[in-house]
Amino acid sequence: MKFTETDTKLIQLIKRRNLSFQREKEYNIVFKEIYQLFDKTPTQLIKEARAEQQPFIDDKGNPRILELDERKVNNYQFYFVISIIYFCFLNVMWICIK
Repeated sequence: MKFTETDTKLIQLIKRRNLSFQREKEYNIVFKEIYQLFDKTPTQLIKEARAEQQPFIDDKGNPRILELDERKVNNYQFYFVISIIYFCFLNVMWICIK
């Protein structure tokens, strides 16, 4: 799936930043991996992150905003970085075995 051709938010970002074709290819690679990990498009991730930024009323009736460490987007970033580290580790191990 080419997110730079199908995802509205990503298309807008590319046009706004006037990205090169090579950079678009890199964005497609990264967002394809993110989609495979979390089953979410860039637009879905943005929508979810914005919803978590909004104030809400907690169980006790108090207005509240989620702390940064409570937001899903932080977990997504963490798991994405871990998957990259794991991938690099596997490649190093593969090279060592050869």
